[in-house]
Amino acid sequence: MYYKMKLITKLNLAIIGVVFFQSCANIQPLYKESADVKEKINNIYIMPIDGRYGVKLKNELEEAFGGRQTNEGITRYTLKASVGLGSRSVQVYNVDGTANRFKSTVTIEYTLYDNEGCVILSKENKTDASYNSKSGGYDYGNIASEIAAVNRNIEYNVKHFYPQVFNAIKTGSKKIPFVAPYLAIADFDGCGLYTD
Repeated sequence: MYYKMKLITKLNLAIIGVVFFQSCANIQPLYKESADVKEKINNIYIMPIDGRYGVKLKNELEEAFGGRQTNEGITRYTLKASVGLGSRSVQVYNVDGTANRFKSTVTIEYTLYDNEGCVILSKENKTDASYNSKSGGYDYGNIASEIAAVNRNIEYNVKHFYPQVFNAIKTGSKKIPFVAPYLAIADFDGCGLYTD
């Protein structure tokens, strides 16, 4: 009797194991690198970026996405970005009332266009860059701390923007045909809605 119970338990575990592994047979990684999407990401054209931190943002984007010139026949995407440094406020005060830690708001806007000029992804990221400050007229140290904090913030933003671009390119879009009722819309360009 004991051996039959043991055998039934083993058979039940084997059946559960087979069912479990069979149900996981078609699972694929979420961000599986496909050669087609990888080639498209490597051929994103990054437009020049204005501003004090524009060069840093462009360099980070080119490092992440490639920014190479396109080859014949490859779909090209265009990325337009801007970076802005917003308000600066005090986070921490010393005992004597002088400011010890500041924070600046960094706003980065991204817009990704496909080869037909349709917007496939538009995002705005606002983050805070915190940095320490010295009182008593040491402005060079304060400026260097602020620049380092904003640079770290830009690197962080680009790393978190990459999966969104990957998904936008991988999923593609559905173009809206030039038929009624869409023809009655002013400035209708046929661009479909992309999923974020």
